[in-house]
Amino acid sequence: MKLFAMGGAQITGPLVFRRSFDPQDFLCEPELAAGFAYQQLRQLSAWDRYSGELLYQAVFMPELCLGGLALESPGDYFRLAALETLGEAEAEAVGRLGEGDDARRLLSAVWDIASAAVPGDAADRDRLFIILAAGYFLARSTPFERPISPREAAAAYRKRPIERDAGQWLQLRPGAVLPEAQDEPYRILLDERRRAALPDGEELSLCRLSAPRDAPIRLELYGGKYDDSPQRVLIAPGDYRYLTLAGGRPVHLHPIQAENGYCTMVRRGGELFTRMYGGEWSSAALERELVSFAPEQDGGGYIAVLPNGKLELSHYSLGRLPAVARRLRSGTAVEADIRGAACLVLLSDGTVVSNLADLHAGGLSRLDALPYMKRR
Repeated sequence: MKLFAMGGAQITGPLVFRRSFDPQDFLCEPELAAGFAYQQLRQLSAWDRYSGELLYQAVFMPELCLGGLALESPGDYFRLAALETLGEAEAEAVGRLGEGDDARRLLSAVWDIASAAVPGDAADRDRLFIILAAGYFLARSTPFERPISPREAAAAYRKRPIERDAGQWLQLRPGAVLPEAQDEPYRILLDERRRAALPDGEELSLCRLSAPRDAPIRLELYGGKYDDSPQRVLIAPGDYRYLTLAGGRPVHLHPIQAENGYCTMVRRGGELFTRMYGGEWSSAALERELVSFAPEQDGGGYIAVLPNGKLELSHYSLGRLPAVARRLRSGTAVEADIRGAACLVLLSDGTVVSNLADLHAGGLSRLDALPYMKRR
């Protein structure tokens, strides 16, 4: 019996499925994916029940799933035969979720991928669209978080996946880099040794990657030369991402989502969205770019690193305290985080400073390598 695997991991349960979801691996094994979803995911919620049923029908019974009709828009995902398998309350819940902006953005992105992957073939386009959209919904992920190009999608759908070493290694440097648009992802090799610790005498710097205004840039981040499960990242048209370089070598891609306690903060373009657990999203326009940011656990403020290495403390509740501001601004910053009430700032010399006077660390190239803070 063949094992279902994605992202280099055997899929044994819902958490592993969501953590290891890889759209290319998913499309290469739709039968295994549909069987797994039917057995282990569809009972989790009405949303999972609908997407799991839709995935199963699209893989094994496409004529039942589509009812002999061609889809006309991404929103048709919520008007297919699988809806009849739900109870009235479940159908209403799925309908409400389907009307949300996040679901619409996901479906629109997948529709564009499927349309470009199999142009001129409505039946295959619709089937690919349903399978891929169901996979993203079941994984609680999006094409922006785990991207796949139309060429990769077409090859995987036809079970002729593109070799993983396709693409171009991206050469980075301190400052700004503007890669040209291309169908294949650019590959970035993260330096294993420098990710573990910053060598003596080396400094940390920042590199800004930006996408052209009319096309996205796709990245594959490899944790080592033999990494067969790279992290896939999409930079939306006109958007940007920052990386930390150690001795000129990439070690860390700064995320555009940060969590602390019950607060989640997401940057999309020039806006910063904030939500407390179970609440509504609020947004604020940004006056400048952010390299790194982190919210306070009560959602009352945040700290951020600016491209010039300065800290943005005007939104941080303790930023007006002279002693705290002095400690946090004791050097050129490259990354910031807040863990509970502890605010951490990584400086260009590898030193970590905090709002807590007796916490200190050194020799680091990224904050996520720091599981705890060392006391002086």
